[in-house]
Amino acid sequence: MSVASRRIAFAILALSLAACSTTPSPFPSPTARTYPDLGIGNSTTITLTLVVNDVVLETVPPGASQDPVPVAMPNLPWQVEVRSPSGRLLTSLTVTASTHVDATTGVDTGVFLPCGVIDLWSGPVPTGPVPRPSGPADGCS
Repeated sequence: MSVASRRIAFAILALSLAACSTTPSPFPSPTARTYPDLGIGNSTTITLTLVVNDVVLETVPPGASQDPVPVAMPNLPWQVEVRSPSGRLLTSLTVTASTHVDATTGVDTGVFLPCGVIDLWSGPVPTGPVPRPSGPADGCS
């Protein structure tokens, strides 16, 4: 085997071994998600409308919880709104490219209404107290 052939064989072996390495790549794979997840919990008696960047993404029935929301999300930034059946804004959340979201940290909001509780988050499911309503008690219409 010539010196050139050995070098080529060595280079192929080195590349093959590198491809089998378990060291994670510093770059996401082409199919990796590059945006955070969005979750919603509807513990109310009404159907909610989920709006992102002024586009209705879906309706969330009473008692439903989705983590993540099973719809295609637009590119960041997101202005997320949860609306009542009459279109009234019940709670909102902003998620931008600089919002820190990972497995242990995220952003969330929620509201306690006469008809139940709404939770909205990006990142892990929130824990802790839900904000009390700041608006009128008819927030469920």
